[in-house]
Amino acid sequence: MLILVPVDGSPASLDAVRHVLRLHLQGLELSCVLANVQDEPHLYEVIMGADLEVVAGASHDAAEDALAPARTLLSAAGLTVDTEITHGEVGPQLVDIAERYGCEAIVMGSQGTGWLGTARLGSVCQWVLLHAGVPVTVVRHATREPDAA
Repeated sequence: MLILVPVDGSPASLDAVRHVLRLHLQGLELSCVLANVQDEPHLYEVIMGADLEVVAGASHDAAEDALAPARTLLSAAGLTVDTEITHGEVGPQLVDIAERYGCEAIVMGSQGTGWLGTARLGSVCQWVLLHAGVPVTVVRHATREPDAA
């Protein structure tokens, strides 16, 4: 089974990776596509004449940094991992990646790193739930309570 796991560097996205690892440890034969979607260059950067190659390089580096912990966890478990870095609107890009790779499922965290990161269910997550052509599992990020004495 090929599973798309969107990764943005947030704790919730790593929770999704850990969920996939649990599925693997329970015997599900799977491989993963880790995806990171970066913003397009902002109009301000274009108007101000920013070196777009430098901006693109920084964006790629940020994506690689976000993907590294997830790639390490999955590879250490012996899973086959592909990565996809793209730019644009996150929800549509994720659905497109799932379709292009022929993913059979999407496993994603409930909240990302966006400014609505504290919302109950992120807007990207909602968009993917409504538009994906494959099953979507949303992994809730549980904050741990301190141990009671």
